Amino acid sequence: GEMEASARRIKTYLRVRPSVGRGKGTRGRIRAVESASDGEEDEQTRMRTRAVTCEMEAREDGRGRGDGRGMRQHRFAFDGVFEEEASQEAVFEEVGRDAVEAATNGFNATLFAYGQTGAGKTYSMQGLDGARTIDSGDGTGEEGEDGDVVMSEDEFETNGDATTDLDDEHAGLIPRALKRLFERVEKKRADAVVNGESCEIEVKCSYLEIYNETLRDLLMCVDHDGPAPNVREDAKRGTFVENCHEERVYGAEQTYETFLRGAANRR
Repeated sequence: GEMEASARRIKTYLRVRPSVGRGKGTRGRIRAVESASDGEEDEQTRMRTRAVTCEMEAREDGRGRGDGRGMRQHRFAFDGVFEEEASQEAVFEEVGRDAVEAATNGFNATLFAYGQTGAGKTYSMQGLDGARTIDSGDGTGEEGEDGDVVMSEDEFETNGDATTDLDDEHAGLIPRALKRLFERVEKKRADAVVNGESCEIEVKCSYLEIYNETLRDLLMCVDHDGPAPNVREDAKRGTFVENCHEERVYGAEQTYETFLRGAANRR
């Protein structure tokens, strides 16, 4: 069906970060325009793409196409473009909701953020919540190296839990996806009860980091001396990570707190 076709298709979105700080006053801008995909609609998903036109100061040697005003233009097409005023909720509704639906329907789902340092990847994926501050590249929060999470001293209680507000307007794709995931889990359980059926759903999470081409398990203690995670292939399981710790979770907030615990172990 339409959902299955959409789930199999890789989609690419662009989010335009507002110009702040040293980015203000630079010569150049990004403008989004409506556009069909090469003049055609995708017959399976009926999605219309959007294009962005990037205007940059022309090179001194004059090479490249300009518009007569000393500016060069480049145009790129995406499945969707989120302009500067786009909210976190709008990003999730367009990008994250379908990924969660695909996962609960048996498909592998991945949300991958790519961009240079300070582009706003961490803000889009995590957002801002409670005492935790992030160098999101949008001028808010304390500045961390390469967009790392910056933990305050009172971030964790004695049991390692963090205070998390998944309903905050700045909540990013990860907390929103977790909230939606467990909403779907509860609905499936409730539907099973109504139909007189049994439904057992188990949710586990793991958190890996690739650092200098080496896998690190962020949910294990930094001084863990057990076998290291290793990528393996199996005829039945396909590609998987051996020696990867999986932690069972029971709700969105607990899962996000587990994520924050792992984030504190990042290099």
